[in-house]
Amino acid sequence: MKGLSASELSEAANVSKTYLWQLETGEEPNPSLAVLLRIATALGTTIAELLDQPRVRPRQATIPEALPRGLKEFLDEQKRKGEPVEEEIARALAQLQARGAKDWEFIYEAIKRTQRREKP
Repeated sequence: MKGLSASELSEAANVSKTYLWQLETGEEPNPSLAVLLRIATALGTTIAELLDQPRVRPRQATIPEALPRGLKEFLDEQKRKGEPVEEEIARALAQLQARGAKDWEFIYEAIKRTQRREKP
């Protein structure tokens, strides 16, 4: 469906063509998560979609009223700069252990760079 040949998928996912064939024919029914992730990534999809399973959404954590001082300072600074942190990312940051403002900025940048935007 993605228009890739077995050779192209094999190379992109770093999985042998023989192993891909075994997966497709059911001869190797128990691939590791690492292999599934490489194949899904090569196909531009998720493991859930690859396995024709519904997407699993993480439970929504709330943003605690009493944030760690460094995180509160970071969130306030981002707002002052006109670059407020999305609520979803703020919730994720709030679940981490307290760190200084610079550490929060580093973690935020890492999340922002790896966050995969879903198309509506």
